[in-house]
Amino acid sequence: MSVGIADATGEDWRQIKRIAANPFSMLNVKKQIPMFNDVFQNMVNYLGKQADSKATVDGTDFIKRIAIDMIGYVGFNIKVNSFDNPKSEFLTQANNLVEVWRFLLLALIPQ
Repeated sequence: MSVGIADATGEDWRQIKRIAANPFSMLNVKKQIPMFNDVFQNMVNYLGKQADSKATVDGTDFIKRIAIDMIGYVGFNIKVNSFDNPKSEFLTQANNLVEVWRFLLLALIPQ
């Protein structure tokens, strides 16, 4: 039987922890700091442009773009830069994935 991290115990939990701990080790996180900085620099540049033009920023969209940029760059080594390229393929596919999950949740949850 397959066990998830939330309900794992004993040896199952130890095995999941071993697999999941390596990407989040301090050494790996330190190696990724320049990637974090690149994403945050793109974010700051975007906010500066928005402030200069006195435009409003949609908070939900803003957080989503940061998350997509981080996942794309740190997880897949793809520079998404959705702040400068709002029509990027990575962002489009991520939005489609979110819509599919929303549909499934609404379809499966009884009213």
